[in-house]
Amino acid sequence: MTDVSRDPIDVHLGQNPEVHRKALHDPMVAAGVHQLRTVLDQLDRLLVAEGLDEDARQRVKSGLAAGSLGTDADLARQREQETLAAGFAQPVTWEGLDPRP
Repeated sequence: MTDVSRDPIDVHLGQNPEVHRKALHDPMVAAGVHQLRTVLDQLDRLLVAEGLDEDARQRVKSGLAAGSLGTDADLARQREQETLAAGFAQPVTWEGLDPRP
């Protein structure tokens, strides 16, 4: 059984409250977290079979969790890029344009 205090997903979400909030309220992110838990469980079994010790397995799983879930800083950059992109988006109007040459 996984020790909750060392669960790499829980640790990462505890360090990134915005990502944690998104994982709780965004169904796509929540599904991704569930899938990541399944992947990490399988990865742990494979790493045990390869003879890696507990600390090495935790480092590998923590790296995968952090890379997969992103950080609060990643979310902030994404929001900033979306805001900038929205500022450039202008509605297309054909008013005043004559399509004939």
